[in-house]
Amino acid sequence: MRYITLVTAIVLSFVLIGTSFASEAMLQKAWVYYLSGEYVKSVNLCRLASRERMLGEEGRYLMALSFLKLGNIYEARKNFEFALNNYPKSTRKQQLLLGVADSYYIQADYSNAQEYYKRLLKSFKNTDYAAMAYLRLGECQRKEGQWRESESSLHKVVRDFPLSLEARAAKVALNKGADFFSLQVGAFSKADNAEGLARLLKRKGYDVTIEKHYANDKLVYRVKVGKFDAKEKARKEAARLKKEGFSARVCP
Repeated sequence: MRYITLVTAIVLSFVLIGTSFASEAMLQKAWVYYLSGEYVKSVNLCRLASRERMLGEEGRYLMALSFLKLGNIYEARKNFEFALNNYPKSTRKQQLLLGVADSYYIQADYSNAQEYYKRLLKSFKNTDYAAMAYLRLGECQRKEGQWRESESSLHKVVRDFPLSLEARAAKVALNKGADFFSLQVGAFSKADNAEGLARLLKRKGYDVTIEKHYANDKLVYRVKVGKFDAKEKARKEAARLKKEGFSARVCP
């Protein structure tokens, strides 16, 4: 009886070792696909490993990154959160929190994004992602009209991480200095088109400005309406514009 038990244990150990090697090999191949930009292949291999119950913490993280690259934000967040919830002692917890926060940020869900950026910064005082987290936090706060909080977060990036790329972005955001919401009604590559829309809106009694903005090294003329100290006021004016046949997007 002892002999049979011993043999069973040995066989089981070899099976587990074999499974471990197979899992590692699949994961390495999935990383190769990801790093070479073949995100669909990376996802498919991770899914296969998941069906075979060989997808662990790192595999979930990789699958989430791949989905993020593919623009499937829902699946990306689901895998980030799965890893967070099922691997509480994960060595990748910082990246997982950042991933969830970024997924909300991309979808313009600034309230939930703030929650996860704050969790990351509170849980890891010396995180390598602090500059990015504070920058995104400041941008989220700005989008929500939390002007003082936003200024504080952005100043922290400039002060504590002066040589970072995030510090440059924070300086640009601080220099805008607009503590109000406005409505973007149009964006044009030609000034004449922007001025035509502006004249039409002015005739209807709207307070209109045209802003010059560079996007991907191209000059864009943004037509904006109003200055509102609260987002709700901006939303009401946006509804009025839409009833008149204009597009209107609330922005800081």
